[in-house]
Amino acid sequence: MTEKETSAQTFENWLRLTFRLIVGDHWDDISEQVIDGDKTYRWCREIIRNSLSYLEHSANRFLSGAIINIKNEIWQLRYAEFEESENLLSGFSVWENTFAMAYDLTRNLLEVNDKLCALKLAIVAGSFGCEEGTIVSLKTKISQVFFQLKDENDSVEAWKDINEAFYIFVDFLSEFGIDMEGERLKIGERIAGRRTEWKTPESWCFGDFGNNEGQMEYPADVLVNEQGDFLVLEQDTKGKNTTQRLQLFNKKGRYQKTLLQRDRDDVTSMSGMALDNTGNVVVTLKDDQGIGRVNAYNMQGDSVLAVKISVPIPKFPPFFTSVAVDKEGRILVVEFHEMAVHIYGRNGEFILKIGQGGRTAQQGIFENISCLSISQNNEIYVCDPLRNVQVFNNKGEFLRFFKSSGNIPTHVVVGEDEVYALNRNAHVLEVYSLDGEKILRKAGGFGGDLGRLWTPLGIARTPDGSIAVAEKESHRIQVLKI
Repeated sequence: MTEKETSAQTFENWLRLTFRLIVGDHWDDISEQVIDGDKTYRWCREIIRNSLSYLEHSANRFLSGAIINIKNEIWQLRYAEFEESENLLSGFSVWENTFAMAYDLTRNLLEVNDKLCALKLAIVAGSFGCEEGTIVSLKTKISQVFFQLKDENDSVEAWKDINEAFYIFVDFLSEFGIDMEGERLKIGERIAGRRTEWKTPESWCFGDFGNNEGQMEYPADVLVNEQGDFLVLEQDTKGKNTTQRLQLFNKKGRYQKTLLQRDRDDVTSMSGMALDNTGNVVVTLKDDQGIGRVNAYNMQGDSVLAVKISVPIPKFPPFFTSVAVDKEGRILVVEFHEMAVHIYGRNGEFILKIGQGGRTAQQGIFENISCLSISQNNEIYVCDPLRNVQVFNNKGEFLRFFKSSGNIPTHVVVGEDEVYALNRNAHVLEVYSLDGEKILRKAGGFGGDLGRLWTPLGIARTPDGSIAVAEKESHRIQVLKI
């Protein structure tokens, strides 16, 4: 096993230990999602942080410092490689200090539940990095506390909790070849039937900040195909060591491949994407001269169509942002300079134009278009986050304003009988009736925890009816049941 593979394995060992101690002894229930899922273990880490947040509000206040330290360090973990991550290496002193803090509390707190909580935090902090010398030393210190807790408490329920935590620690040590047979006899046999039923959280996520495979730098949009695979487009950020990619992930959030990358294979800046009726992804691009173009690619990243735009844009070369494909296979793009929607055939022939730029809240007037979406009956939703959402038929005729009773949506996806709407500034996801007059459900609110949103920019529906959201500042794709 290479050093890189060993590092990833020890990271998984530590995550397993932390999950079992802090969340619950349910690793077997989630192992497939974690091991065969996101390479950065983002979902698993978010579940742990959520449980720590609950613990922070319910546990003894003297434990808050250790809990907050662990939460913050888990938040900063980047990629599953101890040796190569500066964030991990620079954080070791924090883990050591947190261990010392929690270990002292095991002796100073009075209640058995508080002592056990402190002990769990000490194990989590003390085992970070999984270095052999550290683990051997940790074994001695932690075992002493376990035996002390056993001797001080004769409550059956307290003993069950202590016993369960002890065996989780024993299992962790055995992964490093450290025998605890003698200590097992002192503690006693494992108590059966302690595991509660695991209920999978309604929200999960994948991705993390960075430009390695499976990582994301400011995701700007997400699509989901019929197989449940995710396509993630990063924002076109310029600067040193930056890139822009269109990456493919499977339905579990596992990285599959990079379909497109800026400055590679004649791919320039990408501004929007949509799936067509054949499963290809249609992308709006801008060349080195700033001229917009529209290409379609298959799931191998091969170009299968280059739309030759037949109508020049007055005064300025065309620059296309948002894109959508309707039920007839026509390609709809937003032309930035005109602030209008152009509809083209598959061969690039111009069909019609919808709207124009302006600053009045009138039919067909747009100040800034952030999103195009096609409904099940081929209606065209045009989002102007500064004004409103307007709905047109496939002939470009105005039908109605989407009367959102909440925040003005910046991005929408239209279902059979509901509209799912994001507002990036309010960091919320709202579910509306088709006419927009009634908010049916709501999720999000500013934050980085699961269920919270931080600058949501892209939205898509999955085959099972969940909603996938691209969160720019959290550098992740979050999938919510709402």
